Amino acid sequence: MGRSLNMVRCPVADYLGKHAAADLCAGSWCNLDYALAEMWGARLQRSSTLVAGADCCDFRFHALPASGGQAPAAAHRATSSFGG
Repeated sequence: MGRSLNMVRCPVADYLGKHAAADLCAGSWCNLDYALAEMWGARLQRSSTLVAGADCCDFRFHALPASGGQAPAAAHRATSSFGG
């Protein structure tokens, strides 16, 4: 089971991108999404972000097994690209 959404606007990416801090946005703000997904009992996959120049941030949340079998957070981030 999972949910998906495409964000087409992000005020944080807009602001930090305009101030030459896109790497800060991706490295801090965007990466929080993975930890939040795990707190909610899900795994996040994302292949594009607004701050990297894409048309959207594509969020794909996948429910983790009820047994709590979670992969390390670093493995989730490795499947994403932030263009930096």
